[in-house]
Amino acid sequence: MDKRKITTWIMIAVGILLLIWDIIVAANDMRGDTISEIARDTSYRLWLLPWSIGGIMGHLFWHKKSEEKWNVLAMITSSVALIAVNLVALHSEWTIDWWVPLTVFVGGFVAGHFWWPQQAKRLN
Repeated sequence: MDKRKITTWIMIAVGILLLIWDIIVAANDMRGDTISEIARDTSYRLWLLPWSIGGIMGHLFWHKKSEEKWNVLAMITSSVALIAVNLVALHSEWTIDWWVPLTVFVGGFVAGHFWWPQQAKRLN
């Protein structure tokens, strides 16, 4: 079995396990223990979560046609700047509304496209 098939099966298995676990915790009486609730609540405190998810989505689903290399320094610098602003926000009286994690996600999506591009060649 080649590595592409192994990777595909690992992704399917992890997805199924996460789905089963989410159904189990959604069926109990406790609130706030599903994957989506934890991710939502965490995204208000730790902005690196929506940034990273956005970066991965931008990398995977918004391809570049050129042969440009990705800019490691830009990705690291923007991530460090985000962490610094996040730390200031956590230790101050800033009100974090729903639009903050959404804006960070969109920023990560754009960064994932421009600074971590996947080439647009099809393998199938």
